[in-house]
Amino acid sequence: MILENVLLGAEYKTHEDVMPLLNYMATVELTEEEKYLFGDATTKLANHPQFPNLRKRILTVIFTNSGRFTLTFPPNQIGAQGNFAAFNYSIWTNYNNRQKLICILEEFVHHFWDETDEIETSKIVCEFFSDLDYNRETGHYINL
Repeated sequence: MILENVLLGAEYKTHEDVMPLLNYMATVELTEEEKYLFGDATTKLANHPQFPNLRKRILTVIFTNSGRFTLTFPPNQIGAQGNFAAFNYSIWTNYNNRQKLICILEEFVHHFWDETDEIETSKIVCEFFSDLDYNRETGHYINL
């Protein structure tokens, strides 16, 4: 599939063990600081004790500035399947770096752990931080 209006040549900082598992697409250019957040998130993922045993399917990460994106078939392609995590950049920019990092890690947990439950996802995300906890009923994060 092809993302319409994708920025070609977009670069992200990615841990080498995670790099083959991620495909980045964007219709907006991330700041250098935001690109480094991906390096931090992928390093946390690669260093997690469960990483060697996690699902190893490719995740396409999409950033869109418009709050929507369009995927189209290339000529002569009859079918497609895949996994993606999409971020609405116009909302993303309102968050601080810690919140952005948590958002990235949440999407990684959903994908690589194959976790759909939001409270369990919050529990796993907290494993990446020594100063973060979560509400056991809502899954909302609590800074320690």
